[in-house]
Amino acid sequence: MKRAKKGQAIVEYGLIFGLIALVAIAALNAAGANISGLFGRIVSATDAAAGKSGSSTPTTPASPAAPGPSGPPPAPPPGGSSI
Repeated sequence: MKRAKKGQAIVEYGLIFGLIALVAIAALNAAGANISGLFGRIVSATDAAAGKSGSSTPTTPASPAAPGPSGPPPAPPPGGSSI
């Protein structure tokens, strides 16, 4: 009889844990939408204060590509490896 009660307790704890997980997921989904909207309003307000219009995604100026080596790589020194 003692083993049956132990198994029942494990099942009860599992059900409680599952219920808590469902409530936590629902709360995070609801809060995520609110937080996303809040950040959107903050970005819009800062863009408006900075005098920007249009897209709220930041743009960075394109940097010129660093000049690469021209021609084939240098030949190794004669006489084998230096290691």
